[in-house]
Amino acid sequence: MPPLIPIPARIGRYRVLGSLHATGLGEMLAGHDEKLDRPVAIKRLRIDLIASQERRQRLELEARLNARLSHSNVVQVYDFVSSEEGDHIITEYVDGQSLAVLCPSERPPLDRAIEHLRAIARGLEDAHRQGIVHGALELANVLVTREGQTKLANFGTAMRSEEDSTPNADIRAFGALAYELVSGRSPRLDASPLAELVPDIPIELSELVERLLESRDPPTARDIEAELTAISSRIETRSASSATANFQIRHIAALALRIPPPAGSLEEVADRVVEWHRHVDEVAARYHAHVAWPSALEALVCMGYPRVHGDNAAAAANLAAELAFARPSAGIDVGKVAVLDQPNGPVIAGPAVDRALETARSARPGVALVTPVAHRALARTFRLSPLSTEPDDRVLYQLQEPLDWEARGAMVSSPLVGRADVLARLREAERHAFDAASSPSPGVLILGPPGSGKSRLLRAFLAETTAARIVFARGTEQTRSTAFATFARLLRELPEVRAEHGTSRAAIADCVTALPSGSPAMVAVVAQLLGVQTPDDDKLLAHIASYERHSFAANHLASFLAEILASNTSLLVVEDVFWLDTSSLDVLARLGSHTRERQLFLLCTSRPVSLLRHLPESTFTRHDLGPLSSAEAALLAEAAAGDWVLPPRVARAIIDRAAGIPLLVEELTQFVSTRVMAGASAAIALDLQRIPTTFADAIQERFQDLGSGTRRIAQLAASVGNEIDESVLLAFANVSVVELHSHIEVLAREGLLHGARFGDRQVYAFRHSLTRDAIYEAQDDATRLENHRAILAKIDMQFPHWESEHPEILAFQCEAAGDRQRAVRGWLAAGRRAVASFAPVVAGQHFEAALRLIAHAPAETWSDAVELEVRREYSPMLALVTNWASDEVNANNVRIRELATVSAQPLDWSSTFISLTEDLSTGSADVLSAKLGWLGAQLDETSPLADVNRYLLESMRGVASVYAGYPVRARDELERALAMQAPLLPVLRTFPVPEPILIPRMFLAWVELLEGNVAAAWEHQTTEEASHEKSSLAYVSTCCWGSALAMVAHDWDAARWRCDVVLDSDLPAMHHVTLCQLHSSLLELRSTCRASAVSASAIAELVNAASRHLSRWRGDPPRMRVGVPLYTSFFVEGCLDAAHQLAGSEASAYPLEKARAALNELLGLMREANILDRYIASEIYRLHADLLDLDAKPEEATQARIEARARARVLDVARGSTLFLERRIG
Repeated sequence: MPPLIPIPARIGRYRVLGSLHATGLGEMLAGHDEKLDRPVAIKRLRIDLIASQERRQRLELEARLNARLSHSNVVQVYDFVSSEEGDHIITEYVDGQSLAVLCPSERPPLDRAIEHLRAIARGLEDAHRQGIVHGALELANVLVTREGQTKLANFGTAMRSEEDSTPNADIRAFGALAYELVSGRSPRLDASPLAELVPDIPIELSELVERLLESRDPPTARDIEAELTAISSRIETRSASSATANFQIRHIAALALRIPPPAGSLEEVADRVVEWHRHVDEVAARYHAHVAWPSALEALVCMGYPRVHGDNAAAAANLAAELAFARPSAGIDVGKVAVLDQPNGPVIAGPAVDRALETARSARPGVALVTPVAHRALARTFRLSPLSTEPDDRVLYQLQEPLDWEARGAMVSSPLVGRADVLARLREAERHAFDAASSPSPGVLILGPPGSGKSRLLRAFLAETTAARIVFARGTEQTRSTAFATFARLLRELPEVRAEHGTSRAAIADCVTALPSGSPAMVAVVAQLLGVQTPDDDKLLAHIASYERHSFAANHLASFLAEILASNTSLLVVEDVFWLDTSSLDVLARLGSHTRERQLFLLCTSRPVSLLRHLPESTFTRHDLGPLSSAEAALLAEAAAGDWVLPPRVARAIIDRAAGIPLLVEELTQFVSTRVMAGASAAIALDLQRIPTTFADAIQERFQDLGSGTRRIAQLAASVGNEIDESVLLAFANVSVVELHSHIEVLAREGLLHGARFGDRQVYAFRHSLTRDAIYEAQDDATRLENHRAILAKIDMQFPHWESEHPEILAFQCEAAGDRQRAVRGWLAAGRRAVASFAPVVAGQHFEAALRLIAHAPAETWSDAVELEVRREYSPMLALVTNWASDEVNANNVRIRELATVSAQPLDWSSTFISLTEDLSTGSADVLSAKLGWLGAQLDETSPLADVNRYLLESMRGVASVYAGYPVRARDELERALAMQAPLLPVLRTFPVPEPILIPRMFLAWVELLEGNVAAAWEHQTTEEASHEKSSLAYVSTCCWGSALAMVAHDWDAARWRCDVVLDSDLPAMHHVTLCQLHSSLLELRSTCRASAVSASAIAELVNAASRHLSRWRGDPPRMRVGVPLYTSFFVEGCLDAAHQLAGSEASAYPLEKARAALNELLGLMREANILDRYIASEIYRLHADLLDLDAKPEEATQARIEARARARVLDVARGSTLFLERRIG
């Protein structure tokens, strides 16, 4: 844009107050007409627009013609002033926003949109009647005042072409404006009829807009206004638009106070109540808090409105302490509330306000109670004691004295490791900034996820800084929802604006006057942010619209801070930019430009988020903290070893963020990556064995926060075991179904329990065995014994069938209840049941439990017959062979029974493997692994088929590991099998072996997919396909799975022809056909959704078809754990495509409903399967974010995408510890 000359103090009789914003024509200034005492807007034209005398005369003529317009729906032009500073158009000041600003954030209701269009048509009709054309009609040139009045702006001053200089051009532009206002899309980008995009609008409106866009002889503005009036009369009257309400969301601490009723006469009581009100108002005014009076004896102090404190909760606690002389009952809660500005004062409403009032009314006089939510905000600064009994089983805390610094348990600063290069660059940047002879230096922005070392780097830099003055600003969760909160707090801490008895108008004026660019506007901005208001300030700023006021204030605030801090070599540190509001980010961006002109070094830290687009790279040098090397990570882990690595408050924060108890595979590796490894992707160099105990301490701390009734239910559930049947809890908990569900909901909300419905019975499980162990250990021995005896009695009375169906549960309860003889019988029955289920490893564990009880009990308790019976059953191989030989039901194990009875008979490995593949059909991959281990011991190295048998064994082991979700182990086994395969293929193809054994490379491709290596998986797949004859079953099977990999790679043509290969073949395996039918349905769904015209019924039919095929495939063998998530994610993605295509219509709800149900099922499956799968996990969370977008939840979708990226990083870190984690899980 061509440059503008400096802003003058006056333009004619108009006093210039400051700049509002830049426009296409130049710049808009705020001014005041001193003669008529009214606010005005001054349009300052660009130099190139007034370069020639002819153009200046034309602009002046248009301005004078526009001054003739005097209509309520047109911005009035007052004057045209030509001076040495340039040419200026003086217009009416409009306090409001343009439709371009209003529409993206809040689409107007239909009746309100039609009212806007009618007002625009009335303004156009008046202008056209006087021969004046707008020429640039668009949403940005339509203003809406705070009272809801619509006004047309910028008449005739646009540099338009001849085609735009006719009334018909204005009418066509009106049609485009109406299309965009109602649909949210520009007609230049979307040619669909308006009725298709917004089905619920009247057809007459759609036809009118279409005529305006396409007709060469459009109607007049008067005709348009008449048609819109007729359409409006046929629309049902809706509620008035909320555009005039000033509504905002704030994060506050609500302090509710209640004094006991005073004694005495009526006059004495009234005087004491008045005195109480005066004290509360005075103290709240010092904290700049808002006070509401629910009743004469109650006060509600909202800490955080209108001014935000660094810690709202701590400020509320301090305020309560100041009012302790009146012995009020107090309640404190923290949370987000809605603030609605009304003429008689703001209305503040929300759960935090309600909870604070309720808590205060339940407290005793002179006692301040804190809710569990506020407890988390105050626990680090105040001593809090939990109350043992409270109504409704709520756990409240009594507020006591503040903690000293040592008692706060601050985390010891860990050393700086591996950031020496970044530290050196920071020191060089500081030297460059403070060197007057150097060229301008930009600010510095350090980016990195939590735990990557930003704070350590900052501490190391500040230890040796050369700055004469260091000033700190910090973003917090409270500052994110309040404009300028961070820098307002910084202003209050500057000694330049602090007088002896507080900040005053005089102190601010003296400080500003001493600055080179000091102005009355700067005084007004600083005074307003510091809460020092005068009538002059109100008059100066009142005429600036709220959305312009932020830009106006940001400009003056940045100049003020830059000049104050640049008086000597200053360092401004802004931590956690992630939590700054957009207004503060605007100030920070302007400060960044000031550092290029003054001796001021600006150093910021932040997480890498999208809001940082407000900070241009031209004013900030960015340093992204990448991962540490393996050596650096090991050094940091060694240096960080100690009890303070994970203090309880840090563990609590991690658990809160994870919304549940950490699992070894996910949250534990996240802890390693963010708190110890500092983002390293190398092998874990820390002893992980001690971390779960730290988590257990944190879980017990969370458990103590629960109500007494909820704690009782959790302890009983922990005594039952990891899987909890609701009917059992009801049997011995002595509560109603409603009470039980309320307690379970509390446990689920706290991340301790999760539930899944199986048929008609409700079953719950603890998030992790750590949770159950921590809660179980929280009981004393007597309580634990009493619980187990009560559970055992209820089992005997109401669940006698458990003795045969669940002997392991009965044995555990008997042992814990002290009935050891019955426990031994139970463990013995459980072991036999495991043997019958072909689970020798589990059977061995049960037999060991029985022998442990015998060994640790007095000798006279047991008979030799019992011990002999257990030891005979305990022999794993004997039990396994005996069971297989005597089991006449399992007809699939004929060959193994023969092996058991005639040990000298050679083993037919191919038939044996055919029988073992049945374990995969039931999902028993771990059982299969145990059987393969036994068969491996029987391998005859002298047999002519030893190499073949060894290949079959390794291949089957690899397939079983893939099915079980162990990618690292599977890779090793499959690669060994693949290395032996080539010379054995002629022999193998004559064997009747299962087809998965012949194609280990295909399963190796699935391992690569589990690791997120799609390209490597595709390479394995194509190589495997090329190695088989096209008529063979192995080729068809490979093509079936290849179609899925092609869909992963988004190669739709490759997926389609592979589906055709399978569907055209005559296969005995039904699951191949089902899978390819599913693939075909999904491909058809995707291609249909991408078509220009689509039928809602056709999409619904395809969604149903794909859903049916997906359900069929889930029930067919083999059930590979990676398969169900993969195909379900394909199905969800297809449904989301359909919903996108049908967006805006009721038909879009059906595919969205299907996608939501499938995604919820998929997330549950992934948690249960415990798969360390980067690719599928990232796909699931991407689909989850897309679904949130379609549900009109953009903030949650953005957060979901951030979490998805974090999850992918965590899984990368966990890759180095996969084997360790697999052993722990196994």
